[in-house]
Amino acid sequence: MGRTWINATTRPSEATFEREASKPYASLTTAFVWVIIVSAIVGIIGAINVLAGGLPADAEGALGDIALAGSGILMALSLVGLSVFQLVLFFAVASVMFLLARMFGGTGAYGKHVYIIATFAAPLTVVIGAMSFVPVLGTYLIYALVFYKTVLAFHAFKAVHDLPPVKAALVASVPLVYFIPFLLLKLIADYSSVATPPLG
Repeated sequence: MGRTWINATTRPSEATFEREASKPYASLTTAFVWVIIVSAIVGIIGAINVLAGGLPADAEGALGDIALAGSGILMALSLVGLSVFQLVLFFAVASVMFLLARMFGGTGAYGKHVYIIATFAAPLTVVIGAMSFVPVLGTYLIYALVFYKTVLAFHAFKAVHDLPPVKAALVASVPLVYFIPFLLLKLIADYSSVATPPLG
C-alpha cells in the first residue's frame, strides 16, 4: 500500500499508472479497503479539530460537565459523519468520472478506474486533512493539493481509459466543478477582510 501510494503521488506519468493498474491487487476491493481506512482517518482528524476547540473559559461545575458532554457528542458525530461523508463522496465522484470517461470512449473497467483513483486520492486526502491543523497557510496548501490531484487524475485516465489528452483533462477536472466556487469565495472573503478597515 505504502509503496503504491508513494509511486502514484510522486511519479505522475501515464507509465506509472499503467504499471499500477496491471498489478494483481488492482481491484475495486482494494480501493474500497483503502478508502474506508482513509475515511476513518479523516473522521478522526475532524473529531480532533472539534476537541481542539476546547471548552468555554467560564465553563465550571455543572455547566462545565454539560459542555464537556456536548463536546464529546459533537466529537463522536464528527468522527462518524465525516467518515461516512468521505466514503460516499469518493465513490460518488469516482462514478461520475467513470461515466464521463465512458461517454468519451474510455475503455477501462470500473474496478480498475476506482482503484487507480484511490492510489493517489487516498494518501492525498490524509495529507489534506492534516493540513487543516496548519493556520492560514494550510488552506492554500490544500488548494494546491486539490489541483495536483487533478494532474494525477489526468495521467491516470490516459492510462486506464486510453483517453486522448483533452478528454482525459475534462474527466480529471470533474472535482474542480464544485471546488473552484469554494476557492473563489475563500479568496473574496480573504481579500475583503484585508481591504476593509476596522471600524472605530
